[in-house]
Amino acid sequence: MSARAMLRLSLLCLLVVGSSHGASVAQAQKKGPPPWERKGRETGLPVPRFVSLKADNARMRIGPDFEYAIQWLYRAPGLPLEIIGEYGNWRQVRDCDGISGWMHRSLLSGATAWHP
Repeated sequence: MSARAMLRLSLLCLLVVGSSHGASVAQAQKKGPPPWERKGRETGLPVPRFVSLKADNARMRIGPDFEYAIQWLYRAPGLPLEIIGEYGNWRQVRDCDGISGWMHRSLLSGATAWHP
């Protein structure tokens, strides 16, 4: 094979690899930011993030409104929770057992005395 033919083949390979890389970058950008860069739609704070329970009696509901049924009653102020979603004044939270539901933002505190 001549040097000129090898050069053409090399350039063709570079074009194919470069175009497939560009397509994969474009696909990744359409999917949105990676999980560590996502922001809450209400607060603009990172989601997921950790908070603690502020209230002595806090009700976890199955939906983001006071009309939704109560799923759990928490009586442990300071309990760490993970915010995984936001909707208005409601935060979708997950506890250490993996149970998730909705709590009003007034029941939660951004201050934590522990480190995740």
